[in-house]
Order: sequence, then C-alpha cells, then structure tokens
Amino acid sequence: MTWNVHFGHGDPAGQAREIAESGADVVLLQEASTFDEYMPRTYADRLRQLTGDEWSSVWAPHGGRYSDNEGTLILSRLPLVDQSTMNASERGFARAVVNVGGVPVTILNAHLDWDTGMRSAQLRAFLDWAAGYGGPEIAGGDFNSWWGEHWIGDMEDHYSDTWQDVTGSDEGGHTLNGAVRFDYLFRSYEDSWRLTPTACWVRKTSLSDHSAVIADYTVR
Repeated sequence: MTWNVHFGHGDPAGQAREIAESGADVVLLQEASTFDEYMPRTYADRLRQLTGDEWSSVWAPHGGRYSDNEGTLILSRLPLVDQSTMNASERGFARAVVNVGGVPVTILNAHLDWDTGMRSAQLRAFLDWAAGYGGPEIAGGDFNSWWGEHWIGDMEDHYSDTWQDVTGSDEGGHTLNGAVRFDYLFRSYEDSWRLTPTACWVRKTSLSDHSAVIADYTVR
C-alpha cells in the first residue's frame, strides 16, 4: 500500500484503522510527520493494537525547507531484513528489505517535489540509490507526476508500473481529485519473475487528500 496521508489529515487514528482494514502487509506513507505526534512510533503502535501483529517502521525525514519533521515512512508487519535511508535535494527516501517466506524483497519509498527542477534531481538520485540494491524490488510513493510525463517514463526505464501490469492500461487509477494519478507502485525489471502482481486498486477515502494505491504480489 502507498498513501500520502497529508500529515494525518486531522485523524491519524482513523488512518491507522484504514491501513489495518486494507489488509496491507507493507505500507509506504508520504507526508508522514513528527510535529503533532511521532508517526514512526504512533502508527506502528496503533497497527499493533488493531491487528495483533508486530509492526516495524523505517523513517526518512526530508530536511531543508521541509525540516526534519516531515518525511517518508515505511511500515511493515513482515520481518525486516535490512533498512536504510537517503536524502537528496531536500527529500528523504526510505528503504526496507522484508522477508517474504524466505525471499528478501526490497521496498523503496519516494515523495518527489512539486518543483520540477527539484523533482528531476530527486528522481536521478533516487534511481542511482536504488540501483545499488539487487533482487526483487517494489518502489512506490507520490511522484507528483502524471503517467505521461517524463519522470514516470524515467521510472519505467527501470521498473514496470503495477497498475498497467494488472489493468493493461495507463488510464484510471486516479488518486487525487478523482482525475489525477500521482501515486504509483512499481516492480523492478531485475528478478521480475520473483514478483508477480495479481491485483491493483485504488482505495478511495476521505481520510486524506490522496487515495491509497494497493497491490497484491505473488513472491517466489
């Protein structure tokens, strides 16, 4: 699941319930924050209470003009094998490696800028960083880019768009204002046979200005 939570949107407890009800095992959040509450801890704690499972978190604060109080966050109830973060052009990117039945799967979380120059620099740094890790990968987040724009084309040089893989089309999948697709889940071409997408859908909600994108994958 990838979801821009808009700093809790006034209802962080409701967002945790939404995540729990989605059934997601790994969650990529953008616009997570620490200024009202420390979301890397509170969201994991709420999910623990709601699901009865242990949840881990990987927090990557942005810095710069965004301050260290905003960033990307990965939550997982699958065991963490490894984790790291990276900063580039005032954005924090989070990485987690989860154990899926003995297969290590790398999860990468991105939130690119509205400013197009910053967005390009951030994406170049993100792709260079991601290239340092092998094996099956899922990269997701809020890319602030329509599917036809070159930033998504640059992503598709290295990853396939899971929405397109499942639906056979770039159409639909709107996550913002019922008309825009800014939120994506991508699967790496490397070792793609180990990750087979079987479903992908948008979970519409009033609990943020963005809807969530959720996908199921078979892991081998």
